[in-house]
Amino acid sequence: IMIVIAVTDLKTMKFPAVCEILMIVVGAVHLFFHASQWLYYIAGALFMGVFLLVCALLFKKFTGKAGLGLGDIEFMACIGLCIGFGHSLLALIAGCLLALSVQAQEWKAIPMADPTIFVENGTYYLTGTYDGGAQGFALLASDDLEHWRVPDGSEQLWILQKGQQTYGEKGFWAPQLLRVDGTYYLTYTANEQTALAASSSLTGPFRQTEIRPIDGSAHNIDSFLFRDEDGKYYLYHVRFGNGNRLWVAEFDWSTGSIRPETLQQCIDCTEAWENTPARPSVPIMEGPTVVKWDGVYYLFYSANDFRSIDYAVGYATAPTPYGPWTKQPDCPIIHRSLVGEPGSGHGDLFQGKDGQFYYVYHVHQSADRVAPRLTRIVPLLREKQGELYRLSVDTTRIIRPVWK
Repeated sequence: IMIVIAVTDLKTMKFPAVCEILMIVVGAVHLFFHASQWLYYIAGALFMGVFLLVCALLFKKFTGKAGLGLGDIEFMACIGLCIGFGHSLLALIAGCLLALSVQAQEWKAIPMADPTIFVENGTYYLTGTYDGGAQGFALLASDDLEHWRVPDGSEQLWILQKGQQTYGEKGFWAPQLLRVDGTYYLTYTANEQTALAASSSLTGPFRQTEIRPIDGSAHNIDSFLFRDEDGKYYLYHVRFGNGNRLWVAEFDWSTGSIRPETLQQCIDCTEAWENTPARPSVPIMEGPTVVKWDGVYYLFYSANDFRSIDYAVGYATAPTPYGPWTKQPDCPIIHRSLVGEPGSGHGDLFQGKDGQFYYVYHVHQSADRVAPRLTRIVPLLREKQGELYRLSVDTTRIIRPVWK
């Protein structure tokens, strides 16, 4: 409408008028930006035309003038320019806000605690604990450790859920993925008991042929299965008794249970950093991970109540899978004073596609809020000193993974 009025008005003039030229330019630009939305533009144009006509009639009625010394065309052109510029500006602002909103919705922080990462065929797979009482475990996949997706393209891929040939009614925590002789296994905690489920696919579903815990003789959580070079497996886990203690026992695949005669405690809470006054509690040691480098066993563990800002990760070494374990003086290696976020701990160790070892762990939601806890990944640094590796993390390369 603006363009038609302006062109018609120009035909009656000997010399072009600035107002009419501006109308043509603004109208053309406005039309260009709405070219892909014809129905919206036509409706808007009709509304604008009626609005301008009503404004002109009202102005004439109450003033008796065509409008501030201008003709009807110029008057409507001025109003049209104002509305056109205002409409375009609002559309631009709304578009920018919408783009930011969409982008924010696309990539979200990963709310997984007690995380573990499994690597296969160049792809990383992540699962962990969901705060808020989720009755199972979901899976994410990534090629670069930073950007994660649901492997099958759905909104969420649950690889194990309550009531689907699986043990447990509540408290689904601390999973670990592993592969043994072509079968995938998920060991996890539920009902304050460790359990083991199997699947022919890494993406599940994980099921049990016999629905039961690994060891029902006592409460035990935070299971981690370690395979030694001789083919034997050991179940590292937590048992209760005036706090949480780390234990180990040989695991028997033929029965899916531990060998009770091999059960023994690993370490006890003895260091100041393991039980700080930030949140007083009984001694807590949990979240074990074990690896073997150059004939030495390394036990990674977390200490303090998980709700404490001083939740942290340390390590101990031993000559055998049973110990004796020696805590190292450079602990903790992950703590809020090092990584910059409170509640940093309880994760797992894995080797990336680049050969680098990484530790995946969780942190608190914020400085004053624990849940939902968020996933973090940090490179592990190893420096050989004598027979041992001195361990630390590269705090300049902490990964804050996101998913969509």
